[in-house]
Amino acid sequence: MSFPTIPDVNPAISLNFCDAVNLLLTSIAMEEISLSKLMDAEREKMQSVLSCCTCRETALCDLMRVNRSADDMLKTMAKLEMLLQFKLQDVRALLPRSADCPCQCEMDSCRPSPPSRCEYCLMGTGMGRIEGACAPCSGACAALYAFVPCRDSPRRTIRYAVGDGALQFCASGRGVEARCQGGDAPALLVCGTGQLTRICHEGTALVGAAAFTLTVQSAPCGSLAFRMQLTACAGSRLIHDSGLVSVCGAESDLRMACNTEK
Repeated sequence: MSFPTIPDVNPAISLNFCDAVNLLLTSIAMEEISLSKLMDAEREKMQSVLSCCTCRETALCDLMRVNRSADDMLKTMAKLEMLLQFKLQDVRALLPRSADCPCQCEMDSCRPSPPSRCEYCLMGTGMGRIEGACAPCSGACAALYAFVPCRDSPRRTIRYAVGDGALQFCASGRGVEARCQGGDAPALLVCGTGQLTRICHEGTALVGAAAFTLTVQSAPCGSLAFRMQLTACAGSRLIHDSGLVSVCGAESDLRMACNTEK
């Protein structure tokens, strides 16, 4: 079995979501290959000792020591196998579930979801320019980072910034809810609460809780567009509405999967 080929990565790292998942799967495969070679080495070691074994007491003691060494190594390998299984499960949780999986395996990721269940996934970074929807921020650059896998996960993360960081928002955890909206152009709706930071003209930062509603949909040009609405929960009357921001630029790799078929 040959080793998988990993592409050369120069200092200017530019990996999209699919490349990152492929590299994670490749790392798991290489660790499995390494464990198989270690197991083969233990087998050869035991065969070599048995071929030289005699009935002398000293040889039997040496054989027992080698056996204990091999047993300890196998226990360590079993622990590493458990860690690799956890790692593989985490990687599988990143992938959008497909209802039309061509394989016939019995894995959860390949089983068709219930027809009434919404399937969604939002990953990557999207950047665009606010155009007129929010007067104080009109013309400013808006940057969105999203990590919303299709399964409930405590690692869900939404980060949003306007301009040079004058307005920043972050939300994470199971409080981030997502659902699909039907229609001719399916959209993904993400909402919840998080921490809002606003840099005032005096340079002071105001931090407080805020509710957010993020809508992501397909744009006419084939790319994505998003709209971020923020409302401060208490102590401030700040209301921010980015309007519909078209994702563009080489640094944008935002990807959405939304299926509302019944």
